Amino acid sequence: MSSSPSLATEDSDIKEEFYRIAGFPNVIGAVDCTHKDKSPLRCP
Repeated sequence: MSSSPSLATEDSDIKEEFYRIAGFPNVIGAVDCTHKDKSPLRCP
């Protein structure tokens, strides 16, 4: 399955903008701008 040229260009533009703003490479979206650690919670 391949993207149309306009979607590929749009994805590339979005990736470049994320990198320019935040320094994150190859990002095309964010849910709520928070980072969650995927490790399980540890109780004392």
